[in-house]
Amino acid sequence: SKVVNYFDWLGSQHSSENEPRERIKVAYSAIKKHEKKLIDLMIKGTDEVVGLKDLPGINAIGGFENEKRAGLISIYSNNVDSVEIVDQLRLKGIRVHIRKDDHYSGTILRPLELKSCVRVSICHYNSKEEVLKFLSAMQEICSWLISKERSLYLKIKEVSAIVTGGASGLGLATAREFLEKGARV
Repeated sequence: SKVVNYFDWLGSQHSSENEPRERIKVAYSAIKKHEKKLIDLMIKGTDEVVGLKDLPGINAIGGFENEKRAGLISIYSNNVDSVEIVDQLRLKGIRVHIRKDDHYSGTILRPLELKSCVRVSICHYNSKEEVLKFLSAMQEICSWLISKERSLYLKIKEVSAIVTGGASGLGLATAREFLEKGARV
């Protein structure tokens, strides 16, 4: 098949093996090594570009220090819906996928109390430059989200609120939230 021939060819680019089976094994090892290198770059970044683990408000399912991760990372933000992150990345020409609390992803998302996450897949044909483009876009998105949150905070500081039922329960929680954000209650 064309797939087998492709892996055979790929293995020949990384080895001088004569047997197709051995070249395919070499191709598999080369793919794993390349994908790990790209995932590590995505998580840790470079001296010039911040990695996912250092972006404010970005978390990884399974944690950032997960050595069993292979070829993908699922991320989420405590501050914004994953759909918004996916939409912003698409506007920048970067294709990622949303995973929602459904029959497929719900078994992971529900225990984490998440409605969705962003799935970023890496494949052997992806490049370091593509990962750096993704990281730069994520840095812009995080900066945009922080400024959006700051703008909302500044608007709340201008608010005077009367909270009925503010002595207990939901009313008290609402009053406290307004006070923490700087509103006059």
